[in-house]
Amino acid sequence: MTDTAELAAFLLRETGLHVTSLNRVAQRSHTVNFRAVAADGRSLLVKLASPNSRLAAVDHPLAVHDLFPGRMLAFHAHRVFCLDWKAGRPKTLAALSTKAVGRLVAAYSSFRAALGNGRIHGDLNCNNVLFADGKVSGFLDLEEVRAGCPCEDWVRYALTGAEHLPVFSWIRRRRLRTNFLRIVSATGFSAAEWRGAMHPVVRAH
Repeated sequence: MTDTAELAAFLLRETGLHVTSLNRVAQRSHTVNFRAVAADGRSLLVKLASPNSRLAAVDHPLAVHDLFPGRMLAFHAHRVFCLDWKAGRPKTLAALSTKAVGRLVAAYSSFRAALGNGRIHGDLNCNNVLFADGKVSGFLDLEEVRAGCPCEDWVRYALTGAEHLPVFSWIRRRRLRTNFLRIVSATGFSAAEWRGAMHPVVRAH
């Protein structure tokens, strides 16, 4: 268990960032995240990732960037990123209105264009997209950006939420069809593109 007082002291010593509160964010991934409030009132996400993690450089207003780009901050066995936490909160696809799904697709298309070279987010899921007032307010966690088919991102997003845990497999079977129908109708990719993206992502879950 990460000691928050020790992590706060590390941030102050290594970056000069004085955090007045540091609280763990419930995560189901291999990463460890903390919501933090800095002394100047900024809201931040402190991300503890694997040592070889790197954030992609993305010039887009919805990309949530590291406050200390280029700095190799190492806390025990973790690489540390301090990210500006924009207004909003994560939501599963099932929780979005039809209008919000359309807005997500449009925002993702713009974000992906900024990635360039046919790249995708690589880890698009409900923990890595923020919503405020029904609109996307930020894309988080840019370590997995790579070349690929955008359908891979959408398959991951459709799978995430509580329904992707094995114990909730009955929810997954019931909800996945609805999730995929909503995203398929909003994105317009061909059946072949969906099939090509589905197998590697589903195997990972």
